[in-house]
Amino acid sequence: MEKIYLDVPTAHRAYAERHGAVLDREDGRYFVVEEVPAELYSYLPKEPRHRNYVDEAKEQCTVCGAAMEIRERRRDSMVFYRCASCLNAAWT
Repeated sequence: MEKIYLDVPTAHRAYAERHGAVLDREDGRYFVVEEVPAELYSYLPKEPRHRNYVDEAKEQCTVCGAAMEIRERRRDSMVFYRCASCLNAAWT
């Protein structure tokens, strides 16, 4: 008998109990045994989303709004942003 734990909010406890969820007294969480009823699918724990928002953030050109690209100057290896559309625009 496998216990499948559910994330049931306090306000929904009566609904969960009506559809077969049981409170684990030791753990304080609700669970069902073996098969989850369709009415309780929304209470199954979801995997946390792992996003790196820093990597997703893109600098935008102040002139045209296009994405900026990071470039490296050849003579001294200084890193700067350059607009792919406005070839003359560069910011450090």
